[in-house]
Order: sequence, then structure tokens, then C-alpha cells
Amino acid sequence: MAAIGAVFLVQYLLARGRLAWSGFQTAIDNEPLLLMCDGQFLEDAMRDARVTRATLMEKIRASKAGRIADIHAIVLETTGDISVLTRQETGPELLKGVRGA
Repeated sequence: MAAIGAVFLVQYLLARGRLAWSGFQTAIDNEPLLLMCDGQFLEDAMRDARVTRATLMEKIRASKAGRIADIHAIVLETTGDISVLTRQETGPELLKGVRGA
């Protein structure tokens, strides 16, 4: 019970810290990472994120994009999800705050 209580306490303190100080949120949260841009795989970013080309190809196949040329960007989100953005749906505001964009 003490361990569970400690987990809840740490979670509560982190949530309060995020709300109270913007610098605290910047220090503990990840930022989205650009993994592919205009049909080019960004190998350094993929290596940093430990994401393989096979994983990105799986996400591309599952997306609405019919071809790699239709993809504007692939982003590793802060939650660990991978977003595939096609040229038709990507405005500059969607890549704001994405590392490498």
C-alpha cells in the first residue's frame, strides 16, 4: 500500500509542478520528434528515438497515404504514438513545436 501511495503522490506532485511552472513542464516532458520529412527518412532522429524503418513503413501502410511521395511528415508524438501527415492535411501549424521541423 505504501508503494502505491508513493506512486500516487509522485504523480500528483508532477501534475501540480506542470501547472505551476512552465520551466518544470519543459524539463520533464518530451517534445514531438520529426522522423520523416518530404519523403526522406531522418536517420539520426530515427536512431535517437530507436524507431526502425520497418516500423515507419508499417505506419505508412496503415495511414491514408497511397504513396511515400504523398507524405509530408512523420512525427513521433510525446505519447509514443507515430503520426503520419499527408501533404493534403499538413499546415505549418501542425509542425509547430516539433523537434527537427
